[in-house]
Amino acid sequence: MKTIIVAAGMGVSLDGANRLSLVVGPDGNTVFDRLRKQFGDDLIIVVGYRAADVISSTYTAKHVLNPFWHETGSAYSAFLGLDALDNTAQNEQICIIPSDLIFSDMAVEQFKVNRASTIFGIQTEFRHPESANLALENDVVKSVYMGHVRNISDPLYRGPIIFDAEHLYEIKELCRNNSDVSVVEAVLKCKQDFRFGVLSKSDVFEINSVVDYLTAKESL
Repeated sequence: MKTIIVAAGMGVSLDGANRLSLVVGPDGNTVFDRLRKQFGDDLIIVVGYRAADVISSTYTAKHVLNPFWHETGSAYSAFLGLDALDNTAQNEQICIIPSDLIFSDMAVEQFKVNRASTIFGIQTEFRHPESANLALENDVVKSVYMGHVRNISDPLYRGPIIFDAEHLYEIKELCRNNSDVSVVEAVLKCKQDFRFGVLSKSDVFEINSVVDYLTAKESL
């Protein structure tokens, strides 16, 4: 599995902190340490805001700079990461992860055995006004929309996005040509259907605020 971590954004709600350098767990490991242990050393990190700081704290990874991070959506960062992939077998899985997510080991094992194009999320009643919600049709993700949930059964998008390298070129071009939107919005323009992969609330933690960080600290 090839793994791309999208980490170019500013993270205003977390005081602009470098999420990948945050300590998670009593062993003193950082978010990056955890991701490297779970997904292996073959990681590509797309950087932008405070790029030197992120590169320094994740030095062993491969890095790609998004110089337009302040005026593009995460789709463009995903394009840059996908464009930097080397020696990808056609049947190999590609995984795109936002840098604000932490996963349980059980969830990562689920990702690794996944063989379908999949967008993961959770079922929850609690949503932020800026939450990304997934509209489904027979377990196929048809669209993503922001804000208040339209249907109580619509899950919350909570990454990652996984697909076969067979679709790499199409998805890479979609991310480049839709550079002002989120990566999930761009990916859903693909001819290939993406099924919904369900995660439990205990399988994924989002760190987008200090409150989120404290919640993860108490749970991990």
